[in-house]
Formats: sequence, C-alpha cells, structure tokens
Amino acid sequence: MIFGFGKTKQASDVKIEENILQLVPANTLLLLDRGFDHFSFWLRLIERDIHLVTRLKKGAAIQVQQVFTKSYDLKYSLVRLGSGTAKTPFITLRLIEIRSGKAWHSYLTSVLDPHVLPPYVVADLYRRRWRIEEAFNTVKRLL
Repeated sequence: MIFGFGKTKQASDVKIEENILQLVPANTLLLLDRGFDHFSFWLRLIERDIHLVTRLKKGAAIQVQQVFTKSYDLKYSLVRLGSGTAKTPFITLRLIEIRSGKAWHSYLTSVLDPHVLPPYVVADLYRRRWRIEEAFNTVKRLL
C-alpha cells in the first residue's frame, strides 16, 4: 500500500501520519523512511498492533537495555529511545546494526521477537524499500 501526497507544495511525510493511522490495518509491518521519526507516532502505531522498520537517525540518543548479539558483522540489542515527554515518549525497539564492507547500517524495528523478524531480514526489507526510492528518483528524473 502506497500513500500519496496532496497536490500542495506543503505536503510532507509527517502530514500524512493521521491518514496512515486511519488506513493501515493491525498486523501490518510498515517500512518507514527516516523522516517518520516522531516517537509519539511510532507509539500510536505499536498500540494499534502496526509494526515498523526504519533507519536510525545519526546522533539519536539511545539507551541500550540488553545486548543479544555482538559479532564482527552483526550487533543487535533492545534499546529505549525518547525522553518521556508527550512529544518524545519512551519507546522500546530492537536496534539492528549490520556491517556492509567498512560501513555499518543501523535499523530499528518494533518487532521485538527475532524469531518473527530476524536481523538480516530487517536489513533486506529496508534495502528493498530503498530500491523503491531509487525507482521514484529515476521516474522523476526522466519525466
């Protein structure tokens, strides 16, 4: 399911959060752009049994609660983000960090059970989401 933007220049990711909350059914996994980084929105999704995968913004303040794996090419932990305010409530997520060459890529998911959504599947799903972004960029450039 892809959500379209309005026809105005003021349309943005954050302005469609309410539409997402109304339209997406429970038991859905959303692959979110880093622009969807409002913890209160994430919490509302999780409360509706809608889960997410997204990238971790650089400089995000996280509190590691439990480390599950720490190896040469994979680290994953249970983390807490937020400050406890209404705008940035505390939220518990799984942080997955995967080495690709010399670079590390960090992902967050609200699916806490690694048997339901294993770490490398999280990375693969996000990589596929990024391919959609590349396709949109190609279409925009050619039109």
